[in-house]
Amino acid sequence: MAPTAAAATVVVAVLIALTFLPALLGFAGRRVFGRKARRNPVSVREAAEERAGARWARFVLRHPTAVLLTGAVVLAVIAIPLASIQMALPDDGHLPTGTTQRRAYDLLTAGFGAGFNGPLLVTVDGSRAPDPRGAAADSVRAIWALPDVASVSTPSFNAGGNTAMIKLVPKAGPNDTATHDLVAAIRRSSDRLESATGAELLVTGRTALNIDISQRLRAALIPYLAVVVGLAFCC
Repeated sequence: MAPTAAAATVVVAVLIALTFLPALLGFAGRRVFGRKARRNPVSVREAAEERAGARWARFVLRHPTAVLLTGAVVLAVIAIPLASIQMALPDDGHLPTGTTQRRAYDLLTAGFGAGFNGPLLVTVDGSRAPDPRGAAADSVRAIWALPDVASVSTPSFNAGGNTAMIKLVPKAGPNDTATHDLVAAIRRSSDRLESATGAELLVTGRTALNIDISQRLRAALIPYLAVVVGLAFCC
């Protein structure tokens, strides 16, 4: 939603620049200039032609191809870090070291491992499974077989006995790539579990939610940049 709102803001700003602003300037007429410019517009125009901006504009008009290629190369060099960008929501590990949240984060990392700060909650929906408890046990074994798993709790069942909650602690931190891969691996294993036992495996919790939001932002980044760049060329 946020990238869409930002793109819509750019569209509104461009429409204002193309319609409302020129109308205001036309209505104001020469009143937009200072008194000196209104009294002697010729001298002001001659002085403006000698400014650096005017000289640069004449240079660009004389060498358009060279300026275009140079600008493209500079932009490509500046955009190199974009290839390794990682979209993620900040956690307490990104706070200043003097804050209580960061100190608690570091103490938990040192005592229990980085993944203790970002546990995952895995729900086993066995409402359509013939043996919900057996499906939960199979889920625990499947999760233990995945890489980068530090600990898996015993399944906790609801009153009806058909839904179980499993707490999973990864080895890596909440924003590490290994944790992102682990969430994806658990979700991929859900299809195999459902076909074998009839139970569905779902991943939730703050860490999984942040990962999902980051993926949505990453997916919206290219269309958003395309809209902004396209509007810039239209102007």
